[in-house]
Amino acid sequence: MSFSIKTIESIIRLNFKNDNIKITEEAMDMLCDFIEIFIKESVSRMHNSDPSSDIDLQQLEKILPQLLNFDQGIYLINSIEVKSSKIIEKSTNVLGVQFDYALIDFELDQDLYRIRNVPCSNFDCTLPIINDNIDCSCDYTDMNECPKILDSSCNQTICDVDFCDQVKYPSWETIKANQPTHFESTDKPISIRYKANAFICEGIRIESSQNQGRYYIIIGNSPTALFNRQTPNISPDTFIQPAFCPSDNGFDLEGTSLDIWTLDTYFLTVIPLSKYINFNITIVSKEIQPTSKLPTTTCTNLPDLPDHVCIVDGIPAVGETKKASELSYFTFQVTKPSIVSFSAPAIFQDIDFFISDDPSNTKPNYSNPSKWECINENDDYIILSLKPNLDGTPKTLYITVSTYYASVYSFTVSTLTSTELISTSDNYARGGAFSILGSSRLFLPNGSFYKCNGWSNCMTYSILFPFLESFPVWPIPPQFVDDYRFNKITYYNDKSRKSHYSTAFLLSTTEGEFSQLNKDFQDILPSKIEFLNTLVDINGNPLEGNFTLTLNSELNCDNEKFEDLLKEMDSLESSLYNNTDFSIVNSIIFNIDTLTLSDSWKACSDKASRFLQTNNMVVNKSLSVCSYSASDPEYDLDPCCNVTLSFFQCCQPKMVPIKVSEFVGIHDNLVSNHCFSTQCTASVLNEYYNSLSVVSECDVPPFVSTKSAMEMRETLRDCKEVLNDTPCITDRDCGTFGPGNTSIICDLKQRICMIPPEQLDFKYLQCVFNRLPASYTYSFLNKYGIQSNDSLVSNVFNVMSWEDCTTQYGNYYRGTYTYDATGIGLYYSCYPTTDCLDHSCVTVHDSCFDGQIGGWSFTLESNLDTCDTIGFCQIPTDCDPQVDDEQTCIDKCNAIQEYCGYCSTNSTDCFSFDDTLDETQCKSPTVGDVCILANGEVFYDVDPTDCENNFGSCNLPCGKECVGYGYSGCGVQSTEFYMNETVCETLVNTIWSETAYMCQLPNITTKEACVALYDKRFNFTYQWVDCENQTPDECYDFTFYQCYLRPIECTNKSECENAGQCSDSYFFQPENVPLYPENMGKCVKGHFAYLTGFKIPACDTFYQSDSPMGCFPYSPESSHRVCNLLADEGFTWWAPATTREECEAPKGCKILDNSPYNLPYNFRFNQMTEELCNGCGNDSLNSWENKFQWTPAVWQGGVSVKPQWRTNQYIYPATVRKVLNYDQLFKELDDSVNTHIADLYRSEVLCRMERVEGNLRSISCSCSEDGSPDCFSSSALLLGQSKPCANEVSSYDFSFGRVEFNKKSVQLGCTSVLVSQVSQQLYKSTIAQTLSSNFVSYKKPDNYGILNDKDAIIGTILGDGITINTQGVSSLTICLQFTTKYSKSYDVYDFAISTSNSPLRPLDIETFIEKSPTDGNQLLCTLLTNFTDDKSFFPIIRIKDWENQEKQVFDKTATGLIYTLACIFILTAIWGMFQVIVVVIKRYKGIEQIRLVHLLIMIVTIFILIRAIYFFIIPSGALQNNSSADYILVVLPTFIYFTAFTIIISLWYMIVNSKDSGRTLFKRLKIIIFSTNLVLYLLFIVIVLVFNYTEDHPNNDCGTRIVLEVSSTTSQKVVSIVYAIIQALISFVIGAAFLYLGGSLYLSMRSIKRNRNGNSGGGSNNTNGGGGGNSSSSQHQKKIFIVTFACSIGFIIHCVFVLILVAANPSNITFSFLGLIITEIIPSLSIFYCYNQGHFTGLKQLTNTVHLDYVTPNQESFNTSSRRVGDSGLSYKNNSSTSSKESFDSSSFRR
Repeated sequence: MSFSIKTIESIIRLNFKNDNIKITEEAMDMLCDFIEIFIKESVSRMHNSDPSSDIDLQQLEKILPQLLNFDQGIYLINSIEVKSSKIIEKSTNVLGVQFDYALIDFELDQDLYRIRNVPCSNFDCTLPIINDNIDCSCDYTDMNECPKILDSSCNQTICDVDFCDQVKYPSWETIKANQPTHFESTDKPISIRYKANAFICEGIRIESSQNQGRYYIIIGNSPTALFNRQTPNISPDTFIQPAFCPSDNGFDLEGTSLDIWTLDTYFLTVIPLSKYINFNITIVSKEIQPTSKLPTTTCTNLPDLPDHVCIVDGIPAVGETKKASELSYFTFQVTKPSIVSFSAPAIFQDIDFFISDDPSNTKPNYSNPSKWECINENDDYIILSLKPNLDGTPKTLYITVSTYYASVYSFTVSTLTSTELISTSDNYARGGAFSILGSSRLFLPNGSFYKCNGWSNCMTYSILFPFLESFPVWPIPPQFVDDYRFNKITYYNDKSRKSHYSTAFLLSTTEGEFSQLNKDFQDILPSKIEFLNTLVDINGNPLEGNFTLTLNSELNCDNEKFEDLLKEMDSLESSLYNNTDFSIVNSIIFNIDTLTLSDSWKACSDKASRFLQTNNMVVNKSLSVCSYSASDPEYDLDPCCNVTLSFFQCCQPKMVPIKVSEFVGIHDNLVSNHCFSTQCTASVLNEYYNSLSVVSECDVPPFVSTKSAMEMRETLRDCKEVLNDTPCITDRDCGTFGPGNTSIICDLKQRICMIPPEQLDFKYLQCVFNRLPASYTYSFLNKYGIQSNDSLVSNVFNVMSWEDCTTQYGNYYRGTYTYDATGIGLYYSCYPTTDCLDHSCVTVHDSCFDGQIGGWSFTLESNLDTCDTIGFCQIPTDCDPQVDDEQTCIDKCNAIQEYCGYCSTNSTDCFSFDDTLDETQCKSPTVGDVCILANGEVFYDVDPTDCENNFGSCNLPCGKECVGYGYSGCGVQSTEFYMNETVCETLVNTIWSETAYMCQLPNITTKEACVALYDKRFNFTYQWVDCENQTPDECYDFTFYQCYLRPIECTNKSECENAGQCSDSYFFQPENVPLYPENMGKCVKGHFAYLTGFKIPACDTFYQSDSPMGCFPYSPESSHRVCNLLADEGFTWWAPATTREECEAPKGCKILDNSPYNLPYNFRFNQMTEELCNGCGNDSLNSWENKFQWTPAVWQGGVSVKPQWRTNQYIYPATVRKVLNYDQLFKELDDSVNTHIADLYRSEVLCRMERVEGNLRSISCSCSEDGSPDCFSSSALLLGQSKPCANEVSSYDFSFGRVEFNKKSVQLGCTSVLVSQVSQQLYKSTIAQTLSSNFVSYKKPDNYGILNDKDAIIGTILGDGITINTQGVSSLTICLQFTTKYSKSYDVYDFAISTSNSPLRPLDIETFIEKSPTDGNQLLCTLLTNFTDDKSFFPIIRIKDWENQEKQVFDKTATGLIYTLACIFILTAIWGMFQVIVVVIKRYKGIEQIRLVHLLIMIVTIFILIRAIYFFIIPSGALQNNSSADYILVVLPTFIYFTAFTIIISLWYMIVNSKDSGRTLFKRLKIIIFSTNLVLYLLFIVIVLVFNYTEDHPNNDCGTRIVLEVSSTTSQKVVSIVYAIIQALISFVIGAAFLYLGGSLYLSMRSIKRNRNGNSGGGSNNTNGGGGGNSSSSQHQKKIFIVTFACSIGFIIHCVFVLILVAANPSNITFSFLGLIITEIIPSLSIFYCYNQGHFTGLKQLTNTVHLDYVTPNQESFNTSSRRVGDSGLSYKNNSSTSSKESFDSSSFRR
């Protein structure tokens, strides 16, 4: 039998909702086999008549898995495929915290869903429905009809109309089922009502998804019911999903009704825990099926697990624990693929449960980790998609239940609920992350694992919302949710990926000096992720299994995407200045910081880092760091890791090896190959690395926000001291008030000054604004336009006042606030926090603040509505306010119409003297003075002096004593019934005392005998009463109430001054500890209650109160003696202090109280020793202080007054008037301080991002396909922002200096100051390389030289400068670091200034040097007055008279030598020009033709003349950096110089070596001269062109980021060196040629001369001028020697001279001077001398030719048959050929 594949696939798809699911071949084969067996079996059964062999449906379900493992096949069909699992490391600084994460991302082949249901068990409901359609339930949702009118057939009394009282409940929102409803609030509770569907047995689940802010919800069937359910409030960052089921209702062990589920109306109250909350709520409504539809299955306890109880599917499991933290064990079996729902609502109490599917872990608990666990605050829920084991056997779940305290409990496990699937991305990002917690865990290679079940526990491993890119810091990491900077963040980004799953592992964090090191990235890379069956695909198939991770190395820097990211960043940065609200600014900063987690930022920053060449090294650094993993046993013992230990010891810094990178340089090859401009990019990379190195300098100190907020509150608290009553005896003690200096009266009844409330308010405001820094108050004052002048206080009062009830003096009857929570007094004993004027109220730390009690509120208690009814009688009457009503008291007061007494004013309490003085006596002029005391006593006829000195009272007693009501002895009391006289008389040897109201045993005389009477067979207690012998701390008698405390009054001033009161009395007063008698001691113990979710140990709120001495029970449980017996258990007896020494003896470590529900910035004491406390560092805010303070008593002397006859009256002192609203002022100042803090953080992020962002932008752009000059921006880096204020001293520090502001820097209010860094590189001085070797170097300024208006060098810059942009600052002090390496010619420290329109110039201002307070470096400082912005300032050193300094291109020595050279050259040139003129005249007269010697003279003259011009011009500086002038006046003359001397060399060469004659010889000479010079000038042209076209012409590609130095390129340097070498070679060749050829000529002439002399001595016939011929020959020989010697030596030296010039930098003018004389002047002079054309002999035709018979006059004839030495050369005579055109006149070599 066979089936087609299409048929099988169609059968399978009948059960699928998603047609895109891939069906594997294996799955189709399995189903095919099953159908085949099923059909065969069916056919076989048709022929089988035995009914017992029939298989019913249940049997089929059982055998099916065993036969074919079919359910596994289905999962194979529908399994979710993981397409990729990538991990990457990312680091970022967010709000001053450095995070390092391993981010893990899974890409799946299907979308992911979470499962939603209403986890209720089946229930039989009784519906309030009559006649099938009449609803008799109560609907309180419609404000216009509340409650909704019921049908007449309904019970009309069942609905509570009080729920509709719109005075109590002024407004609410109504929501409907299964419709998400959005809400938001700014710090105010939201009331919501939902009308249940009474037509069905409705179960509901309330899902609330958090978008912004933190909150919790109180839910019940009444708006005020005490037992309303509550979502987590200690750890509100959780998935809010409480369910309300009909099976929830019941009673606790005490019989109290816990009914919450209802078919009437649900009341929801959302309590904000943040300033702003934004969320939605969905009421998921489902009909609960009746119990009749429950399966008939039961369960059986597993035999091998006797401690476990099996759970029936869908039936609530109920249990009871007998003691706290007792564990109970259960099992549940999964027999088929199911959605298993676990529900444990906090009905009786909050329970935790743990689930394991591992048979080796059958009792999972806190220490024995489970696969699944629910340990959330309050309700616990979990939904799993599970299936049986792989072999088809049921999967057993092992469940452990833990209760916090002994009680009944219940929970439900069910597979019967109706479910729906919700996309994991269909949510707010914050709420969406919470909704998928517990969906996976991370396994390390060593087998340890990390889970994230509740957000408060996701410290290291966290599960993330599926953002488009992994985003691990939203929701805020749990360790930072209460941080001042993080707890007000708002973040909006819900863009998601439906088929992705993301997690993160926090490798480390660093905040300030504290680092938390969890794991290294390499430790996480080989780990695995296990999915836990909580997420499914569209068909409900679970995401499960273990998966390894692959390193993500595919990130590429896409410049376009990066630019989009930077634009978003720029937009956010620009919005920073448009907001001042702290939470908004901080949220913007958060958004900016977190953009650095993006893939684009990561890719581009990694790309930039690859261009940096660094060396990794390990250094030891002192850090406060947790260096253990959570699984390490040492973790719990280290206070840096285990926060609970921070209550006992600090996290001390330790030396930790840290990997750091040392910058080596830039990978130039990489930059050159990948980037647009190597030089610009390299500069940016250098700056990028430097920015990364110093970016931490931008950070605001980690505790500045806390310290600022605390300083503000401490100021307000301290200034409230001025509101205390001012003691007085006379009016003189009280002073005056107001513009008219009205005297303040002393109220002698109370002994206080009657200061008007407005005056107290003014004193308070004056104190506050005098003490608070102006930066704290600026925002507030600016908001209301209040100036800081003499009217400040009155103006603040005007804007901060409100109508309130008060009296003519003091602060009586004014509105105050009470800070309390619901349930206090009924179930908890908490210290009262009352009479608060504002939120800076000082509280006493209480265990009630620690987190177990929620619903705290700050409530105004106002007398405004009853102000006019407040009154009192001026003199005492017999009115009892506890019994008599107000009118009775008024009547009793008015009954006394007149009396003799004394009143300070008509509106105060008065003294009454009626018992002694009648009207006559009182009015008598002779009546004696009355001495009145502060305690109300009066003494008559007392001398005033005696009254003042000898009468008085103490404001405090001199102690207390324990006394009784007169009986001391044994008493008896019944333990079962109330003892009275009748019962007492039935007992033996007893008497009833009506006075003591007790049954006494007068015959029992000792305590021992009394106690011995106790017999447990009888229900009587015997107790010894002896009050007088009991100590004040044990003055109690709980049986007969016979003992009480009596104050011991001080009898004199001396006793009073030794008396006083200790502040520990707070804990011994019944109003604070109502279950203790007054002054009763306490048996205290340290804080050792470790509660779930609490960071530090606490007292048990349900049982104990807290105190600086430790925890003590709500009610007395032991005496002093019993407490001492418990000393080994840590208990001590604490008695109230009676002396200053006892009071001030207890000391402790005072810390900031971070309890979740205490008012912020209050204090408490921990349990550190003094050494540990003081060793925690200044930033810890710890201080070792007295736990209590002693207040000394004050003796108040008597005052003598004259009696007054007065009319009695009932006074109404209270009136409504405008007084200061203290809490409104607090809120405004709090906002103002937050704005100041926001300014600091704004400055921080701009500083940090400006340093990195711009550099990274340039690198990314330059090293992309879009690289261009546009990639580079200015190098001015924003350092940060400061906000100086009027009348305040402040400073702004940065890495290389500081800016200081004095009290007069700002005239009014505060202003913003932006400080930017400007590099001194912008002013680097450079000189370009020239082609020629400089004979003399220009006077080069220092690298960072400064010029005056005459371009004279007058100083140098000593360091980087700053630009200050601000408005409103008139003066400030700038201090900048400076170098000490500078020319000693400068001696005046100064600052230079530049603007966009003016160059850098000295300020000529007084400076001073101070040390930096941060690093101790020396700073150059100056005070700038009349300051205006848009200026840059640099530290400089300069000469004194800098303005008048003239520009000096060279120094004086160089200038003198240059002009000397110029004169020598010009004199030489004049000689040459004279000869040229003579030649021109001769040519003009026709006497001579132009000959080669004339050309020689002319060329040398031109060369010398150009040199002269050059040296005359160069001192002016006109030729500096002028390449054309360099070519014309330096390079070209050198070649002209070579031309002149090559003519001589060529001619001499032809004379010495050539055998040619006549025309051929002359032609060859011309060819040689022409060719030689052609080569020279071609070489000149080539050199000039190559040098010129290899010149670096910077296009300023870098903007102003760096200075492009005007310098030679490498090619130019090579050309310059080659040119120098060529010069040297030519010079050497010419010099050698002169030496060889000149020597040859010289020797030839000497030889000819000898021959001539020999011929003459032999009788020559030549008698005409023989001697003259010898003389002429000697002259010619001499001239040849001169030319040879001068030129050979000159050119050989010139060779060396040129090489030295090109190597020396700078050139030495003396060396150049000597070199030029030797190499250029002397050879030129030798030419002018030897070939002098400046004689006029030719004009007279006096040339002697007697001995030149071989020369035709005026012709140059070459005779090949005769070779003779001519005048100064060789002449040849050729008789056969003469030519007047090609003749070389011998006179060319004659004088």
